[in-house]
Amino acid sequence: QYVHLGNFLGHENISILSSVRENPFNYEIPKIVSLNPHTSKFSVERITDGLGNSHGFDYDYLMPKDNSFYHYDYQWIDNDLRTVALPIKALRADTVYSVNNKPCVTEYAYHNALYHQNGHGLLGFIRSESKLLINNVLYERTVQNNDCATLDGNYLLLPLKQQTYNYNDQLIADTYYN
Repeated sequence: QYVHLGNFLGHENISILSSVRENPFNYEIPKIVSLNPHTSKFSVERITDGLGNSHGFDYDYLMPKDNSFYHYDYQWIDNDLRTVALPIKALRADTVYSVNNKPCVTEYAYHNALYHQNGHGLLGFIRSESKLLINNVLYERTVQNNDCATLDGNYLLLPLKQQTYNYNDQLIADTYYN
């Protein structure tokens, strides 16, 4: 079976073109499937618990824009692995509204999604970043870098290091994974 990712339906979201074999018989019809329809109907937007605390979720597309949500540099890691920009949604922000009405927002940023061209699909990101803002004031920033050298034959992207910074952008924790 052959699977191709692209924008085959003409919407902003990604779709999958699936065919049975390289040279299909005339009765085998390729199928186009849409992963995330262009609507918020299929996304969780808000969760409220029994105490009145509420979580709000904001999503955005993994496409390079003039913002700091998704950073993309076209790279080939090896013959089968490259970085991609994909028209699929990822979590941009998670907002907690507590009963004291002070929002705690965690903003996310992603760098270079890794895509394996020969069957393993989307493996993760080379780097991801989260910022915790309490009452719109930066409280903490965490950066995680992943190790492309661990991909070998298993194609498992493992963390390389994680760094945590305080509100003054001073390094407060530096963790390396072996």
